[in-house]
Amino acid sequence: MEVETQAIVAAIESLQSNPIKDYILPMGGVFVSGLLGMGVAYYTVNRQEKTKLELHKVETINETLLHAQEVRARLISIKQNYVRNIDSDPVSRTLAIPPILLSEQRIEVHLSRLAFMVPDSSQGKVSKWQSIDYVSTIFSNYNYLLELWKKRNEIIIGLQPKLGHLFRVGLNFENLVTAIGVATLVQLADLTERVLVMTDDVLIEVSCFLVGFGSVAKSQVDKKVTRNLSKTIQVTLPDSSTYPLAVDMLSRVPELNFDAASQLHNIPVNILKERYRPLYR
Repeated sequence: MEVETQAIVAAIESLQSNPIKDYILPMGGVFVSGLLGMGVAYYTVNRQEKTKLELHKVETINETLLHAQEVRARLISIKQNYVRNIDSDPVSRTLAIPPILLSEQRIEVHLSRLAFMVPDSSQGKVSKWQSIDYVSTIFSNYNYLLELWKKRNEIIIGLQPKLGHLFRVGLNFENLVTAIGVATLVQLADLTERVLVMTDDVLIEVSCFLVGFGSVAKSQVDKKVTRNLSKTIQVTLPDSSTYPLAVDMLSRVPELNFDAASQLHNIPVNILKERYRPLYR
């Protein structure tokens, strides 16, 4: 009987709760699982945001390079109309360029999206392609240049009937002035020189941009994140073996005869040189 009583007491004691076993350990397990879940969720979200940011960089870089390629292609299309027909005489170069078919569309670049290119204040040597202000000048100058070409087209198209007659009877400075007037000739010569200089400037600079910006921009992207997702465009400029005019296109037109231009415009040579100086040096 005593044995049975002890067995019953032991059974009753075994039914009593153990706080550590019954409450603390299960709650601890839930807590640890929750922490692990939060950690995994944080890592996943953080990873997704990082991937999204890096892909946004690649998209912005590629979009900017494509805009620059379009600028270059348009300027080459313009320069092909006169690339080997320009001499140094201000009147001859004015008449050597016909009306040119132009694209009406401006190039608009979302420069604010290039903020990731801005260098840290602690960075030592900084590339000019990291300056958003500098990059913006290429596209804004192109858009301004487009307006100058349009203005020149308007003038030259309006003069075509008179110029056509002069080319038939023989063209010289005197009958040219008689036909269109000194003021119109001076205005057209000035516009011509400005578009010639500016076309060379922007074409050369945007060609450098395609190579330089592409190289610098790639260093701003985490390749580990984007390796299997997206890549930046690789830009290679054509050489003379694939494009015979490659060198001519990236060479400046012959320099203006400033003495002759000074007589035509009745402006000192030094002022003309300043007016027609290159934008980028």
